[in-house]
Amino acid sequence: MRRAGWTDLVFCGIATESCVLKSAADTFEHGYAPWIVTGAEASDAGPCVHEAGLVVARRLIGTGQLLTAEHVVGRLTAYARGSVLE
Repeated sequence: MRRAGWTDLVFCGIATESCVLKSAADTFEHGYAPWIVTGAEASDAGPCVHEAGLVVARRLIGTGQLLTAEHVVGRLTAYARGSVLE
């Protein structure tokens, strides 16, 4: 990822409170900017656990790293001008 020049990674999926949170936190600790798409993940333990995962994510990686799908698409569109996303 570093050789390719990636700086930001987008996360979504199942198990907000474990898999998504852990992956985003690890990414942050390795110097990347993780984006968690708030409407694109869930928890098999229910909505309260999902929300708890988002609370922890806000504390670990920052409120600004939790974005809506529309916001992520807008940012990706801005990055994509003149280049191809892989």
